[in-house]
Amino acid sequence: MMKFSFVKGLGPQSVLGLTKHEWENLHLYVGVIMLVAVILHLISGRTWIVKVGAQNKKWLAAITIAMGIAIILVLVFSPTTLQAK
Repeated sequence: MMKFSFVKGLGPQSVLGLTKHEWENLHLYVGVIMLVAVILHLISGRTWIVKVGAQNKKWLAAITIAMGIAIILVLVFSPTTLQAK
């Protein structure tokens, strides 16, 4: 998808049959679905989370939280566009 772009001023354009607006909507809806999936995953793993906390395995909880924060930071600070040289 990155090698395709929508050029302003060339009239109606599409990539794989979808216009820019449709791609933006698809991106939004897939993002919302992924967010819901993550929340459902955390809810379904609630028993494991409670068990780990009850077993006094603070190191496991700390590692899990650190990995989650690391993943979020990588996603937030990763480049999304290429800079022209």
